[in-house]
Amino acid sequence: KMRMVPTTPQAPPPFPLSALQAAMDEKKGTMSKLASLFRRRKSDHGSSSTLGSVGEAGAASPPPPLPGNHPKSSTMAAKSKTTTMRTKAEKEKDKKEERERKEREKQEKAQKKAAAGGGGDDKRGRQQAKRINRGRVFVDASVVEGEEMYAIKLKVFDARDLNPMNKAGTADAKLQLFITPDPNKTSKRESEPVKGSLAPNFGATYEWELTKKSDPDGTRVHVQLWNAGSRKSREFIGGLSFSLADIIDPDVPSQGWFKLLD
Repeated sequence: KMRMVPTTPQAPPPFPLSALQAAMDEKKGTMSKLASLFRRRKSDHGSSSTLGSVGEAGAASPPPPLPGNHPKSSTMAAKSKTTTMRTKAEKEKDKKEERERKEREKQEKAQKKAAAGGGGDDKRGRQQAKRINRGRVFVDASVVEGEEMYAIKLKVFDARDLNPMNKAGTADAKLQLFITPDPNKTSKRESEPVKGSLAPNFGATYEWELTKKSDPDGTRVHVQLWNAGSRKSREFIGGLSFSLADIIDPDVPSQGWFKLLD
């Protein structure tokens, strides 16, 4: 028979202390190197974020853009928007000032041309008179109703504050009156020109007869002042008109100083 003999387990041989110390020193050196490398990379990353990284060609590249939710990014966007709005407002202001300047120059040129007695057709004369003060004229209009006719009487006494129409700073104003509608072209009346005056005295009286078939609202008596001269240099000074209904109506003024219009 075999007999089992118990055996005592043997302990492993002790680890040499010198080897353990060497392993710890090696690990410590490795950690120190890793920390140094980390600090160097962190420093390089900070400088490149501020100045931009240097490429192979030696040129500095721009820093990466800030995210949209970054506080500095929002501030920069707000400043840029404000600057853009201010620039747009300044441009609009400059354009408005330029338009006003051109309009003033245009008006001054028209006034100088009118004062110098520059020629032109009737249409151009009307446009020039429209921009400037045309003065006033004293008129007395009346009508007498008969059984079958209207008898219209128009007195034109004086004019004043007329616009200069020649280089001398005066005007050679004359009256031109007519009624519309006038299918037969027989209602036109004219006065002799009053030369060299901006406040001419006409003292003229004109009369017309119209049938009762005439429409009081549609019939008008026109009073116009023209600068006398050749047909080429004749210029419109100003005018006005009355309807037959206005002359008949006692509540509508038909006597006094009236503005000359276009």
